[in-house]
Amino acid sequence: MLGAYSIFWPLFVLAAMVPWFIKGPQGMITVNYLPWMVFGGMFVVTLVQAIATLEQYGWRGER
Repeated sequence: MLGAYSIFWPLFVLAAMVPWFIKGPQGMITVNYLPWMVFGGMFVVTLVQAIATLEQYGWRGER
């Protein structure tokens, strides 16, 4: 979980800040962007957690 959230937070902050840099402080974005941030964050956390679990349990096998 620590690894998953360590990846999630920088990406979440980046997803929130990139539109601000592109549109500027007076720009507007559609609210449809917000659910994509939530689902994207959920995807990142689940993916990193799954990869960490597979790695810890020897998914790659002994070599």
